[in-house]
Amino acid sequence: MSYPAIVYNIMLSSPSDAKKERKILRDAIYKWNDANKNIGIILYPVDCDHNVPATSGGCGQDIINNSIVKSSDWLVAVFKDTYGSPTGREDSGTVEEIKLFKNLKRENPISIYFYKNTQDRKIKRFKERIGKDCLWKEYTNKRDLKDKFFIHISQIVFTYPCFKERPFDPWERIEKNADMLLIIMGNNKASEITFLTLLEEPIIQIGNFKFFGCKRVLNLLCDRGHLKQVDKEGERFQLTLEGRKRIDELQKHFIGEYIS
Repeated sequence: MSYPAIVYNIMLSSPSDAKKERKILRDAIYKWNDANKNIGIILYPVDCDHNVPATSGGCGQDIINNSIVKSSDWLVAVFKDTYGSPTGREDSGTVEEIKLFKNLKRENPISIYFYKNTQDRKIKRFKERIGKDCLWKEYTNKRDLKDKFFIHISQIVFTYPCFKERPFDPWERIEKNADMLLIIMGNNKASEITFLTLLEEPIIQIGNFKFFGCKRVLNLLCDRGHLKQVDKEGERFQLTLEGRKRIDELQKHFIGEYIS
């Protein structure tokens, strides 16, 4: 099924020794897109390996700058054990990309991840210099990087004004999904909803029905008093008396529309 969405370019930058770390960032963005498809935005990861045209002549760094740095909405850089290669203007291509992006888009976010156990002195000095100007975190291993970045994606997207454009009102979409869940519960005479993760995908289960879901919808139903959480993990939700009343209202509304 197709749906409207605004696409934002996310520049992934790193020295060549952190290619695997860049893939982790890319995969985390894909996972976030799947979990948040109902809000009407898509984050599109771009980097020098996948999104720079193969051309002859000219400075390679200039091609990267013009192809993807200037057109990106958020720059995410990761350093592992090396600072990078000099470009003629900076000691590292990654550092040049960070500085260029910062100068071009002062209101847009820059996130930098540093490997905690690096011994590279240039990286350590750069981290001290950049600390006041950019968001940065340390990571201990690939899993730590993946977990931290996935959490940071939502923090960035829902905070920075550059990500506010939407093809529709996401809150209206969530409200409609909330009502639809109640209708499904009523049609199946179900009194409980289960929220689970299957192959890293968020799933809502009502009776024998399973479908991709969004935790925000369940949170909205709880806020309205239509559901109540019945476990500490936030995986089981029961229908309340107010929820049953809302189901009756929705069913009467849809029946009335059908008859008219």
